[in-house]
Amino acid sequence: MMEITPINDKLKTLINNPEIADVKFLVGRNKIEMYGHKTILAISSIMWKNMFFTGNWYEVSQKHQDISQVVISDMEPKAFLAILRFSYLRDIELDPEITPEILYAADKFDMQELKQICLKSIVKTFTTRTALQTLEKAIKFKQQELIGTAIHYIERKSKTIFSRDKLFDKISEQTIQFILQSDNLFISEQRLFQLLVSRGKYLCVKRKIKPTPKNIKKLLGNLPKFIRLELLGLSGLKEIYNSQMYDLEMVFKRCLEIAEKYENQIGSNSEKSRKMLVAREKLSVDDINVLVLVSETREQYKRDVIKSIKHQGISQVTSMNVARRIPTLEEIKDYDSIFVFSCDPFKDPVQMGNVLADYVEMNRGLVICSIFALENGEFSRNLKGRIVNDSFLPIMKGRVISHQESQIGDVEISEHPIMKEVTSFNGGKFSYRIDATNVQTGSTVIARYEDGNVLIAENRKEDDFGTVVVLNLWPISDEISTNGNYWLTSTDGAMIIANTVRYASTV
Repeated sequence: MMEITPINDKLKTLINNPEIADVKFLVGRNKIEMYGHKTILAISSIMWKNMFFTGNWYEVSQKHQDISQVVISDMEPKAFLAILRFSYLRDIELDPEITPEILYAADKFDMQELKQICLKSIVKTFTTRTALQTLEKAIKFKQQELIGTAIHYIERKSKTIFSRDKLFDKISEQTIQFILQSDNLFISEQRLFQLLVSRGKYLCVKRKIKPTPKNIKKLLGNLPKFIRLELLGLSGLKEIYNSQMYDLEMVFKRCLEIAEKYENQIGSNSEKSRKMLVAREKLSVDDINVLVLVSETREQYKRDVIKSIKHQGISQVTSMNVARRIPTLEEIKDYDSIFVFSCDPFKDPVQMGNVLADYVEMNRGLVICSIFALENGEFSRNLKGRIVNDSFLPIMKGRVISHQESQIGDVEISEHPIMKEVTSFNGGKFSYRIDATNVQTGSTVIARYEDGNVLIAENRKEDDFGTVVVLNLWPISDEISTNGNYWLTSTDGAMIIANTVRYASTV
């Protein structure tokens, strides 16, 4: 019996093959020759079809030695070759270095499927080291969706990203402007000014001129204007004064304006006043006192969870090991909220459930982020006692789903405080969660996974009781599991955890 060659193997031989091609592309600044076939390309994209088979074709091509010729000057050859490969095979091999360029090309040729593949790949590979470079490329290729995603990631990770010196030295002025105009960076305005001065000194050295205040100011162009003087504290204003980069009369006038504005608005409860007074200078100030009840032998897991809780500035976080001993109500009653995380057995599951119910009845907020505590079956790691029997939990116990990657789907209450600044969540390759699509009577679904299972749900049993929020997720991030098994830090898992703990402490 004759073996039949798969069609994709045959198509693969046609990619960039000049032998029977009917169109030649001159790609990039150096006009590298690349070849294609009009009919195959037209099938893969309406843009190709319009280009090759409408009256507009002659606007973009010319005949040259019996082959149509198209100049594509705004694309690198590697990115264009990836476009050809996807057009012929519906297959793509993404190199993180050129994925933003492939995204630009996919957008240009209206290849929506490839565009979504590129966006997902970029989000998955975001790191604090590459975020600024990704933003730079997104701005270069005018990819608004990617610009927004990159800025959001930089805002969430700003404390880590902006802790590095010389951060602004080698990126473009336009990219820095995007960053400086953000209202959600969790760093001080003084730190941004210091990074600008570092950039100015670097540019002076590069141009072999002395790094005087005058030269630094000249090479920074308009960037110093984006520093918000009203957000500088006393030490920041001193640094501005000593830099000799600002007109001192202008700085003094601005300080008077700030003082007058604050005097007029201090004591006001308006949102505008609140934002002005706290803005970026409220970096890690918070009087919420959080208790983490943890049953987990791996110390790095506990540290990872606490890091997420502290993501939005909560600084007072205490942990107790409930595998060894269950605390009394007297020991926990003064905490503003409690976060329960466990993988190992509780010392006493019934006593654990009883003390948590007592705590909620004192009008305190409880967050349960422990899928194994909510698992069906008779295990010592399951929560028992009144917290289960008296219907405090918003979802029923169920089987654990794993090894089925899932991300956030429908957000049923988008204005809920827990969803503030949350735009994405991916549980990673494992995506541990309880199989629960419904909530108990009186409970509320806040968000679901894309498969319909509950991601976040809340139960306020009675008006004078606290709230119980279940985060139906495994709270360990991919910073612990670098192979992407756990929730992806390129998404908003830390924001969800921090927002939930903060919310539970205020209800």
